[in-house]
Amino acid sequence: MDFSTDSTAGRCKIYQAMSWAIPRLASGVSTGSRATQAIDPPVVGSFDKNGVGHFFGKDTLNGKPILVVFRWDARNKNRPWWGQAFSPDNGKTWEWNFFNVSERPGE
Repeated sequence: MDFSTDSTAGRCKIYQAMSWAIPRLASGVSTGSRATQAIDPPVVGSFDKNGVGHFFGKDTLNGKPILVVFRWDARNKNRPWWGQAFSPDNGKTWEWNFFNVSERPGE
């Protein structure tokens, strides 16, 4: 919800972000001739008023606990991007390991 007002008239602006939970599909696991999909725990977060969203979750990598962050950046409506990073130290450092840039086709 975004209530924009003119502060010179004695009014204020209030912004309340919506929280989202995004489910994640795990990598396919081969079981004979068929691959199966598992659903990992969701990442939870929200978008700010500028169109940037941060979504965090817990996972494991090589048997060790990690944090996962997804960042969606839609400030450029014609070229939004999404990235994923892992943190083995509870968010002190992040290793960005995947980016996806989308581009709107020309008209």
